[in-house]
Amino acid sequence: MKKLTYESVKEFFKHDGYILTSKEYINSHTKLNYTCSNGHEHSITYHNLKQGQRCSYCSNKIKLTLDRVNESFENEGYTLLTKEYSGNRSELDYICPKGHVHSTSWGGWKNNKRRCPTCAGNAKFTIGQVKEIKLSFEQEDYILLSKEYINSKTKLDYRCSKGHEHSMIWYAWQQGQRCPTCAGVTKPTLEQIRNLFEQEGYILLSDNYINNKDKLDYRCPNGHEHRTILNGWKSGKRCPTCAGVTKPTLAQVKYSFAKEGYVLLSNDYINNKIKLDYRCPKGHEHSIGWSNWNNGHRCITCCTLNRFGSNHPNWKGGISCNPYCQIWKDKEYKQDIRNRDSNRCLNPYCSKNNSRLTIHHIDYNKKNCHPSNLITVCNSCNSRANTDRDWHTAWYQALMYMRYKYK
Repeated sequence: MKKLTYESVKEFFKHDGYILTSKEYINSHTKLNYTCSNGHEHSITYHNLKQGQRCSYCSNKIKLTLDRVNESFENEGYTLLTKEYSGNRSELDYICPKGHVHSTSWGGWKNNKRRCPTCAGNAKFTIGQVKEIKLSFEQEDYILLSKEYINSKTKLDYRCSKGHEHSMIWYAWQQGQRCPTCAGVTKPTLEQIRNLFEQEGYILLSDNYINNKDKLDYRCPNGHEHRTILNGWKSGKRCPTCAGVTKPTLAQVKYSFAKEGYVLLSNDYINNKIKLDYRCPKGHEHSIGWSNWNNGHRCITCCTLNRFGSNHPNWKGGISCNPYCQIWKDKEYKQDIRNRDSNRCLNPYCSKNNSRLTIHHIDYNKKNCHPSNLITVCNSCNSRANTDRDWHTAWYQALMYMRYKYK
């Protein structure tokens, strides 16, 4: 690629209203000094300029100096009280042109245009000034106990018409929330929880209740000790040992394997998903999760071997190894069968998801290659014919009779 000239680079800066102050252009990754259209002096590589980067001051991507911040405040008649600028989010104290003292961040000042809240009419008010809040509580016979309103996220203390004292934020009150004690949704006491457990013969061992996510220790009527959260108890969860769903011990896992002649090789049980090493009765070593073992999974090698040869449910004495009849080698003969069948699968119930055709021996005798014993089917239908062979034999013989009158 041809190297750019200084003049072409200078023209590119000028296109955005920038003035290139560097006197030499070396390459696209060497920084060039410039003055932006707002008078900020900075540097940038030609590569970054081409990628869309511009003046860091204008885009607020560079840490400002206190002098620049002070200048921005003074331009609007504000007096900056803060003597140090530490970042975009640090609070800056100021006095507005009308003498109100407040604070804001540089981000709030520059980006969100936040100015004096007193002048804007949205400064913090006292409860006496915010008559709407006090009146709203009094209309429902509530007494507002807080003496100051800070903001919409600060809780307000109150006493309801029945004397219960609580607190809530103003927004929650506006949304219809009221006294939780009257509504029956207050935090239960430890004694109330204890009574819930004792009603079913359980003994609560915990001496403290924090919230509904805090686990409670208990002893069931059969003496098993466990833990549960209050929501779990209310949803019906009880002693897992009595329900048979507790984490088994290593001894229990070993016993389960040993009952079927397996030897557990693992020396630790963590959970039902961590695989356990074992040796099957035939000496094959594998691993399996406790969950899969309980679901009936066993030695994969034995399972594979049991589906070969005489162990396979469709074993027919090894007839698949028998040779075909002599004419089966004649490709033209097989093509004639396909042509006779219009080169399509003749099974009316074909799923039509396989276009490859094959010729099927209806009586499964590979030496019987008479046209009446041959039918064109797709690979899918041919595979399905390996199950329930008696039914498929009768079915395809009926099709051949209806189509060609073969007996």
